[in-house]
Amino acid sequence: MPIDRIVYEPTGAYHKAFERFMIAQGLPISNINPRLARRFAEATGRLAKTDRVDAEPSSAQKYACAQ
Repeated sequence: MPIDRIVYEPTGAYHKAFERFMIAQGLPISNINPRLARRFAEATGRLAKTDRVDAEPSSAQKYACAQ
């Protein structure tokens, strides 16, 4: 399955190494503002703090913004 885009929330200093690695691998990346991601989750009624649950609103937000 091809990767269209990797969407992530930058946190602390860790995201810089992640970005460099993904770019070196030739993978498309987009970061989203953590505050806006949380507000999007609240607006859609999906509020939780687990990676799996957090990932779904992030991808939906990215898709909605791309349209």
